[in-house]
Amino acid sequence: MAREDARLRILAADDDPVMRRLFQNYLADDQFELALVSDGESAIETAPLFQPKLVFLDVIMPNMDGLSALATLREMSGFRQTPVIIITSRTDTVTLIQAIENGATDFLSKPFTKEKLKHKIRFLLQPEDERKEIAGLFFIESIEETVENISDLRRKMLLNIEYIYLYLLKLVVMENPAEITPVAWRLLNSISALKLNPLKGKVVQMMAAVKTREWEGAIIYLEEIYIYLKDLARQEQLS
Repeated sequence: MAREDARLRILAADDDPVMRRLFQNYLADDQFELALVSDGESAIETAPLFQPKLVFLDVIMPNMDGLSALATLREMSGFRQTPVIIITSRTDTVTLIQAIENGATDFLSKPFTKEKLKHKIRFLLQPEDERKEIAGLFFIESIEETVENISDLRRKMLLNIEYIYLYLLKLVVMENPAEITPVAWRLLNSISALKLNPLKGKVVQMMAAVKTREWEGAIIYLEEIYIYLKDLARQEQLS
């Protein structure tokens, strides 16, 4: 039976009661309807009954961890396209590559602010093509291109850095230079326009590694780019 409630249904699984309370406090208004559970098994049991529009899964939980719950959820009818966000304090590439392989839409690194959580929700409700545009994945085509609002581009990049990182990591994991090289060039142009000079060398090194198919090296450079931008986002209180 279809649910009549117009509120946005969000399922969040985290074994830490502090994190569950954080979700409750951050999303405590009439716009949201929350289902909060403490492990992956409960998330799998709750999902078909609650029919969430978005799912947040912590990586480390008892009974069933978040990555296993994600893989199970993707096999369930009605949840193959539902946006699923991995919550983690571990942003190592091993964890994120497994998240990609299991079908993660995005990830949210701990700790996070109320603004970051609400932005993530709004962002992931957009169609995938619009997400890419909003995140600035198609960035600047050429360094000579006029950027009317540099601060807006900078803010978009920093607010969506997890999605950008996961998107680029997915392309590297696919080991397809034809896919990643054009995006990397646009990333380099954007970084140049934003005067993020310490990152230029890292992007060039990543592109060189992609060209020579040194995939492990490309992943290392990509992780360094993410760490730099993540630290910058924290400094500017966008994370």
